This record gives sequence, structure tokens and C-alpha cells, in this order.
Amino acid sequence: MERVEVELLAPRGNVTVIRLPWRRFPGVFIQGDSFSILEVAARAAARTVPEVRELADDLSNILALYARTLTEHGMSLPYTAAPAEGSTELLASGRILSQDLRLFLELASSYIDYDFDNSDWTAVTTAIQQTPALDYPLIGSASLTARVRQEDGRANVSVVITGTPNEALRIRLDTLFDVLTHESRRDRDQ
Repeated sequence: MERVEVELLAPRGNVTVIRLPWRRFPGVFIQGDSFSILEVAARAAARTVPEVRELADDLSNILALYARTLTEHGMSLPYTAAPAEGSTELLASGRILSQDLRLFLELASSYIDYDFDNSDWTAVTTAIQQTPALDYPLIGSASLTARVRQEDGRANVSVVITGTPNEALRIRLDTLFDVLTHESRRDRDQ
């Protein structure tokens, strides 16, 4: 491992711009966990938009270099590695009231030790207003994708959760759907 001084050209954060002493032009530094989220989102988009595949491949190659470098230096990854493409399956699906979507995503995220916060919620609500369906990655101790589709004049949403096969997680997600669907019915009956 070599230590060098770099020029910090942008404010500190998960993404910043730095110039290395041996480079004429600056480069972009992206924190490993933030980069992992970008790569998963690009990979999900590549399944629906073929033109994105090249971007996803480039991001995957950069992320692989990052992971390999950390491993070679005995450092752990600051994220859970995404499963190999094609190794995901349907874990659970159902319909819930739109007003219960945030609670659902927060609880599903807690099952995989992911802290679903206000920035996640802003991203979900902004995207769902602009597209008929949204694939949102949730990456913690496991990698999940929540496909959210607005239905019934915005009163209901359908949610499909895919991820690495995991029977315990499947049961928890099914139970979560059952509880929220039951609560929604009970509220309507009162």
C-alpha cells in the first residue's frame, strides 16, 4: 500500500473530486458502498433497457477492481456483495395501500439490516410519480429489489420483492404482506 497526498477539489462526501499527483486531470472518488448502490441500480436498469448494459458492465468492472483491491489489502467491503446475475428469485409479492408503502419498505429493509431513511423515501416517491413502475435496491445483509407499481388511481401499490433465495426472509416478507393487507381491510371495515 502506498500513501500519497492528493488535492481535494470538491467538498468531502460519499462522492468527491480529487487529483492524484501523477495525473494531469482530476478523478472522481466514490465511496465503496455508494458505488455499490449505483452498480446495482444500473444492473437492474440493464434488464429493461439494453443500452444501459455497457454502463452496467463498466460499473461492474470498476466495482470488481475496488473489491479486489480491498481484499488484497486485507480490508472488508463496506457493503454486501450483490448476488451473481440470474441468482435472484421472487421472494414475496402483494398489494398494499399506498399510505403503507413506507412502513413496508422500512420493515422489509430492517430484515436485512438496511437503514431505509428519508433519502430513500424521497427517491422512491419521486421516481414513482415519474414512472409506472420502480425497481428499488435494498442492500444490507442480503440484496433485495423492491418493484413498486402504482395501482387503482394511487390508492394501492403492488410490491414485488426479489432477491437471493432465502426461506426465512420469504416467510417474514409474506407475513408482512399479510399483516398490512389485514390492517388495510380492517381499517376499511370500520
